[in-house]
Amino acid sequence: MSATGQLPLSIITDDEATLANFQSRTSVLEVVNGLSTLVDCRQGEYFLWGAEGVGKSHLLQAVSHALGTHALYLPLEDLTEVPPQALLEGADTVPVLALDNVQAVLRSPDWQEALFHLFNRRRDAGLALLFSADRVPSELVTLLPDLRSRLGSLTVFHLPKQTDQELAEMLRFRAARRGLLMSDEVVNYVMTRVERSAKSLIMLLDRIDRAALAQARPVTIPLINELRLLSRD
Repeated sequence: MSATGQLPLSIITDDEATLANFQSRTSVLEVVNGLSTLVDCRQGEYFLWGAEGVGKSHLLQAVSHALGTHALYLPLEDLTEVPPQALLEGADTVPVLALDNVQAVLRSPDWQEALFHLFNRRRDAGLALLFSADRVPSELVTLLPDLRSRLGSLTVFHLPKQTDQELAEMLRFRAARRGLLMSDEVVNYVMTRVERSAKSLIMLLDRIDRAALAQARPVTIPLINELRLLSRD
């Protein structure tokens, strides 16, 4: 994990949240292509929405990682107790601004007002905007109406929940990116015994990766059972 150094407080991001490390699937190809263009051109206005665990934060962090100091990533669910003025300094000029989980400001009029004016300044300057939330802009019903209208004017993408097959493919893909070979037998064994969510599978993969390295053994069902890797105890 790493912390961005652009802010007066530490914002923790996932080092593995990159575009190359995102298991693309047919239902999100348009989203990934749009964000790849945003990274290349530093231009675009996007709003990503979907349930927890579908990859919204991964993609916003991936854009930020790809652009380094040319992007600012703010996970709003962690920041609403901080006055917006303390965090948004510099947000007027950074080429790409990524604001994650906008629904977090639904009960914060100060943040809503600040984001509304920031949105207008950035749009007037032709600077890129990237937002995420757990619902479409029109369903952010307690949001400042003018801000909700602005968000609705962005290019809106839905990230649907992954199917079991897509989660299994993600597990294989992320394992391969770490140099781990997971056979179909192992993947099927895991998928029938853990919560079927991207977060749970990545946490399990972290445990498997550490164990396989420490034991200098391939990833097998006996290894998983012997070391109780499916247990959180």
